[in-house]
Order: sequence, then C-alpha cells, then structure tokens
Amino acid sequence: MSIDIVLHPLVPLAFGTAFLLVTLLRSILSARQLGRSPLVIDRRDPILGFVGAVFAVIVFALLIYFVAIAAAPALERAMGQVPRVHEDGWRLASLVVLTASLIWMAAAQFAMGRSWRVGIDQTEILELRTNGPFAVSRNPIFTGMLGLAAGLALWSPTAVTLAALAAAYISLEVQIRAEEVYLDRTIGEAYRRYRARTPRWI
Repeated sequence: MSIDIVLHPLVPLAFGTAFLLVTLLRSILSARQLGRSPLVIDRRDPILGFVGAVFAVIVFALLIYFVAIAAAPALERAMGQVPRVHEDGWRLASLVVLTASLIWMAAAQFAMGRSWRVGIDQTEILELRTNGPFAVSRNPIFTGMLGLAAGLALWSPTAVTLAALAAAYISLEVQIRAEEVYLDRTIGEAYRRYRARTPRWI
C-alpha cells in the first residue's frame, strides 16, 4: 500500500465519518431493542444540555475543518499550525491512535448491550457493565472518543484541533461526573465497588 494513500488528506474525514456511522448504527440497533430512542439527553438540564451541544459543535467543526484543509492545504498554516519535523511520522502515529480509538469505542458501544444510551435518563435504572472494555475503564466509550480527538490533533496540530481536544476533554469530564452521580444513586454499593477498582479513563 502506498504511503500516499495511507496519509491522504481525506483520511481524517474517513475516521470522522466512521465515528458517526458507528454511533448511528448503535442507535438504530438500540432503538429496535428498546422500542424507543436511546437518545435521552435532558435538554432541561442546563449543564448536560450545554455539554451535548458543545460536543455536537466539536464534531461538526472538526469535519468542516478537515474538509477545508483537504481542499486548501494552505489554510492549515493560517489556522496556527504547530511546526514539526518528520510530518509523515506524526501522521502515521495519528493513524495508529485513530484506528485503535475507533475500534475501542465501537467495541465498548456494543459491549453495553441494552444499557447503551446517549445522555442520562434519571428515571431509569440500567444494568452495570463491568466486563470486556469496562473491566479496564469505567468510560471506555468516552476514552475512545477522546482518543479520536487526540488522533486528529496529532494529524493536524493547529489552534482549531487543539482547542477541540481541550473542549472535548472538559465536556466529557462534566458528562462523566454527572453519570457517576446518577450511577451511585441508582445502583449504589455495586457501583461504588466497581468505581474503587476501575479507573475513570484508562
């Protein structure tokens, strides 16, 4: 395989599209299992509603950014590109991070089974998942998502991608802490034991 194909400017867009497709497929399968939508973001909660909006902006801003620099590479420098040597090496490293993160995130989404949701339904008690990816991390899906953002920043380190990475980390931290409160309240001691032995990230 030619290195030019592996490092094609559209590679980041392929990963972004794969992320959206995996999440869409998981949503469709969950909706069929549950008989209702698994999207339960509470827009009435100002913090969680804001976090959901921020993450949507991050995803679509990155897609637009990578379309723009693929069409006009000079824009990358105009966006505050971090200078670096051996650019191909950095992009190969990015490819490894992106691939591993996407596979990890997808595996974790499907490992959640009927408990997979986007958001928090405060009226629902979900089955606690502690095996597979969840034996390594309490939040393997979010870890994979953050890895994707990091991989994109490695591919094209600019003010845009680094700001997106920071915003992704902050918004995921807020979401995770809200979920921890919810799980502690609804599951109780079993969750507290799991939390004590398993790291929040990895």
